[in-house]
Amino acid sequence: MRILTTSVVLAATLAIASHAIAAEAVSVTGNVRVDEEIVRQSFGKPASGDRFTDGEIDAGVKQLFASGFFADVQAAREGAGLHVSVVENPSVGNVVFNGNQRLRDEVLQATVATAAGKPLVASKVDADVAAIVGAYARIGRVGAHVEKRIVARDGNVDDVLFTVSEGEKATIGSIEFRGATVFSQNGLKGAISTKETSLLSKVKDDDVYDIDRAEADARSVERLYHDNGYVDAVVTGPEVVFDEKENAFYIVFDVAEGRQYRMAEITVQATTPSPNVKTSRFGLRTGGIYSPHRAQAAADRASLDASRQGFDVAVVPKSDRRANGTVGLELQVDASAKAYVERIDVVGNTRTGDYVIRREFDLAEGDRFDPQLVRQAEKRLKALGFFSSVTTSTARGSAEDRVVLTVNVAEQDSGAFEIGGGFSTKDGPLAVASFSERNFMGTGRGFRASVGRGEDTGTYELSMTEPYLFGARVTGGFSLFRKDWSTEDNRFHPYGETETGGRFSLDLPVSDDVLASVYYRLSVENVDDVDDKYTGKGTRDDPNLITRGDYVRSVLGGEWSFSNLDDETNPSDGTKITASQEWAGLGGDASYVKTEASAKAFKEVDAVRNIVAHLSVKGGSINGLGKDLSFTDQYSAGSDVLRGFARGGFGPRDAGTGLALGGQYYASASAEARLPAPLIPENFNLQTAFFADAGTVWRADPGRVAKSGATIVSDDPKVRAAIGTGIVWSSPVGQIRADFAYPVMKQDGDQTQFFSLSGGTRF
Repeated sequence: MRILTTSVVLAATLAIASHAIAAEAVSVTGNVRVDEEIVRQSFGKPASGDRFTDGEIDAGVKQLFASGFFADVQAAREGAGLHVSVVENPSVGNVVFNGNQRLRDEVLQATVATAAGKPLVASKVDADVAAIVGAYARIGRVGAHVEKRIVARDGNVDDVLFTVSEGEKATIGSIEFRGATVFSQNGLKGAISTKETSLLSKVKDDDVYDIDRAEADARSVERLYHDNGYVDAVVTGPEVVFDEKENAFYIVFDVAEGRQYRMAEITVQATTPSPNVKTSRFGLRTGGIYSPHRAQAAADRASLDASRQGFDVAVVPKSDRRANGTVGLELQVDASAKAYVERIDVVGNTRTGDYVIRREFDLAEGDRFDPQLVRQAEKRLKALGFFSSVTTSTARGSAEDRVVLTVNVAEQDSGAFEIGGGFSTKDGPLAVASFSERNFMGTGRGFRASVGRGEDTGTYELSMTEPYLFGARVTGGFSLFRKDWSTEDNRFHPYGETETGGRFSLDLPVSDDVLASVYYRLSVENVDDVDDKYTGKGTRDDPNLITRGDYVRSVLGGEWSFSNLDDETNPSDGTKITASQEWAGLGGDASYVKTEASAKAFKEVDAVRNIVAHLSVKGGSINGLGKDLSFTDQYSAGSDVLRGFARGGFGPRDAGTGLALGGQYYASASAEARLPAPLIPENFNLQTAFFADAGTVWRADPGRVAKSGATIVSDDPKVRAAIGTGIVWSSPVGQIRADFAYPVMKQDGDQTQFFSLSGGTRF
């Protein structure tokens, strides 16, 4: 079988000019594994006459050498024929790696060219040694040493052994940005992926010097300057010094900052019929800081809008930089040349299926090529969270109007193990652990399992998502859940409760920024272990605030959301608006309509100091449909509405028992500023947040209050407020946040919560 395989491979390698045997007889000696007919065919057929010319013989010998199967080839005429004498290279038996711990065998095998079954070529083995050393240098082990050894076996087969001495990992002693004055050293270090060695480096492993990575870091710093108006800024280097004694790299980037530019006039010039381009819609305004990337993004959005309206145009930004520090911007609208997609190649995905990537493109082979649709697909692929980078490139196809599109992705971990926690003097600690995988087995499907336990609570959930239901860009989701609450000796939850149910949802993207969702949820709530003082006859002397038994909810809901955030997990710019409504009453015991809305806005107010402002508002209402509301269906406000207050810590309550009844309405607002923690090295990734929250919950359902016999207090919409500070740590185990809130506006009987904590990790 190996001989047959060798013959086939060699036949393909030789690129035979003719399958006919030459008129001049060719004899072959010295071949063991390679069929002599393969050797004959390498010489082809004489171009003229019956005999090979000296040039044809030389070409045949070179072809045999180029195949890699022969260590020596000699060709000479003997009598009326041509005699070819060959010495075969041994074939590779096993490729063995010894001493490697930091890089697995599979990684090293992919690094080297020598492989089992291929001919053994000494020069390739030497190149493999250099390749292994380079692989270790890329993980910071520049002192790695590799020795090769070739062990002969019977049958002209050799094993190749690589013995690795990995050495110690080199550190990064310092990173400096010479000439930088606009941004702090720490701020610039935060913009690059290479980090100085610190206490966290053993966990994060980001203190590795690699020339390609360092050059990309230089471009990242340049972009930071350009995005903040310093469009003349140039970052060169890095200049790298390696201290062998310290086993450390010292890296210096040179920065020429230039001046800051602002926007002058913004005009639109169309050379062909086109839609009306409104520059204000894309965030461009006179007097604002000029950013070439923002201008290009605006042009891309305008081109995409035009394409959707049926115009074959391309919008190109043209800038006019002026001596007074302003830039005139013209969006030039031209007719676009027609080209068609010949082929789409996907590279870099070792785990994710090609179809998962291809389905994010609104164009396929044979469609008209539209660069805006390609950029739109890039954005979608990045939003999936499966890839650390997504780049597309084009090349000319088989004709001038044919384009070959290449999609290059770098995969990243898409699973997460998250932990969360909270604490209050009333409820004690709460811990939550969850496992999730957003790209299950490379299919793009999502899976999540979570467990939460507290002193008196428990939550369990299992959910799955299918992101491409019905062959369209529709996400289907299904989940099962169970929630347990034990009896608490407080006024919020003095009874045992178990809620079990399921939920099915469909998410339909309306546009790049707008998502519509519909869902159905069915759950059964069981209430038991109720203190007699909360379940009575329904009079003021004996109120019936809590009903024992089962309570079934059958809910149909819908949600609309708009988001143009630059980053969903840690945004610094953009807006997110959400509105939802749900109806209960398709069977079951509950019958109500609930409406909620929220808006969030993020803005980087000081790019130099990396200060981000965050404003948010939200509110909701719930009203019965022919039935009184259950107290458990109403809003119970706490830290989710307003930091600094316990769950159910304010709002309507029963005067006699103190039970938090909840309200039909709630509203809240929050303002926050986040900035790097002062006096802390940038590689610790610590940020400080300062916030002010205000909110209220009011009006318990009058019908339910009357029937229950409750004596209602705190039923008015009086506002509570709190101020506080938080610490946000982008730690090796994910983002962890601790908040300290102090109520500055509260009412008698309110319950407060000073401290809360949450966090997570990724794998």
